[in-house]
Amino acid sequence: MSTDNPCRKARYAGSWYAGDAESLRREIDGYLAASASDIDSYQVRMGVLPHAGLYYSGKGIARFFNNLPEETERICIIAPSHYAYLESDTITSADYTALETPLAELPCVPMCDAFPDSMKSCSPRAVGEEHAVEMALPFIARIVELRGKPISVSLMLVSSFSSGDVVREIASHLLEGVGKESILSGKTVLIASSDFTHYGARFGHTPYGSDDIGSILSSVEEHDRSFADGFAAGKIDELLQRYYDEHPTICGFAPALLLSEVARVLGLTGVVVDYYSSNDLAKVPLPDFVSYCTVFWE
Repeated sequence: MSTDNPCRKARYAGSWYAGDAESLRREIDGYLAASASDIDSYQVRMGVLPHAGLYYSGKGIARFFNNLPEETERICIIAPSHYAYLESDTITSADYTALETPLAELPCVPMCDAFPDSMKSCSPRAVGEEHAVEMALPFIARIVELRGKPISVSLMLVSSFSSGDVVREIASHLLEGVGKESILSGKTVLIASSDFTHYGARFGHTPYGSDDIGSILSSVEEHDRSFADGFAAGKIDELLQRYYDEHPTICGFAPALLLSEVARVLGLTGVVVDYYSSNDLAKVPLPDFVSYCTVFWE
């Protein structure tokens, strides 16, 4: 990437979330305040968080940042790619040195050196266009303002894995790159960016039909929670087999699988803390909807 443009632009500001600083502060603070009413607290070290526009994902993202360790100095976001083809078993990054938000620029730490050449690629376009890496950035910028302490960010994309052995190998390189003790102490936290089931004709996914929306929502939740429970428990090989057997529309399956393995190695405890769908925010239930689930490891 040219050094003339080392800053990743806030591509979705003004559309997927507020584009000016004051409006964005109000938006983020509203999600944080609503989430703060939840009585549960967690010593989070990693999480699976949604990445739709903040109207939909703000609730799930805020829950994580209300539990962000005071010690946190770095956040690594691992996301799928919605707009660019990425080879399987490959971590894609870019050499950005800063990340734009409407609040402030965040320092960016590239992660390419953590992985062997056979397992990495560099694509500023893929990382620059990807909304799944961007939705958490306004929250990070706001936390930096509120705490008065800098937080750096690393961005990575991964599309799919061919085997559990590859997941384990990449997880090992990731752990070596960020440091086990850094994660355990809360200085570095990891985020897997993923929405869960995309249901309906719009997404070409209607395994439970299209008539009884109540039954559909119940079946989708049961299905999603079974995957979320698997992520929380570190069932890498079982989940990967299910993925190839069932072809679920969980868009960040690979990032979540990678964090699940990292958590297993570190002995962290996983818990499913939130589940809802776009229909929970709609005036009437719609046949096309997306579900969102948050998983924490502490």
